[in-house]
Amino acid sequence: MDFTFTQAQVEYRDRAHAAAAKLAPDYQARERAGRIEPELRRELGAAGLIAPELPVELGGRGADRVTAGLITEEIGRGDINVAYLQVVGSLVGQIIAANAAPEVAGHWVPRICAGEDVVGIGLTEPHAGSDAGSPRLAAVRDGDDWVLSGSKSLSFARDAAAVVVFARTGPSEQRGKDISAFLVPLDLPGVTREPMDDMGTRAVGRGLPTSATCGSRATTCSARKAAGSARSCTASTTAARSSGCSASGARSRPSTRRGRT
Repeated sequence: MDFTFTQAQVEYRDRAHAAAAKLAPDYQARERAGRIEPELRRELGAAGLIAPELPVELGGRGADRVTAGLITEEIGRGDINVAYLQVVGSLVGQIIAANAAPEVAGHWVPRICAGEDVVGIGLTEPHAGSDAGSPRLAAVRDGDDWVLSGSKSLSFARDAAAVVVFARTGPSEQRGKDISAFLVPLDLPGVTREPMDDMGTRAVGRGLPTSATCGSRATTCSARKAAGSARSCTASTTAARSSGCSASGARSRPSTRRGRT
């Protein structure tokens, strides 16, 4: 078996290495500010350094996942916080591209790849960390809507435009059963974002987005058969209403991995 990197992989690695050299001098400034500049996010996207493994028709570069790993490693040499953009972009982009309705994937995935938006992953909960098999976030049908209630945490809480949340949609308490995924925009009426201090990686901007019980509606919420193997970057929604969902039949594959939020 040949483990030599392909020419395309080397080119992406070198491009990411050059970007990391520019990132390193301002690492501490970003950490103190507690934020990664949106302009920087868009620069990385334009260079193909966010989720390059996603399909070209959805804004990706059609590369392989080894390439995504090489990019993450190189960017992390310059600023580990900025590397989170690639990790989250690949993680959430793959979930949406593989499982969301075509019109939803067509809207969100190109924006992720271009660095125009961050879409978080709503998995981690206070009682169990990143345990996809036992979420307490509940989703209950109300006519054509889904009402989500519970709590999670979110990396890029200040800047995320939306979040894929994993919630329990049925009565079963068995691990890994009755779990569905919903794509919830975070600009819904009634949604607030509470920042959370952290011991490190402050530029990632962790926080607790919540929604009052005001019946906010998410008209673009849609996901199907979403996989629940995600770890760190997670989200929170309390009693938010999601309409237009095709997630009623979605089921996640449980993971026992627990990671920090």
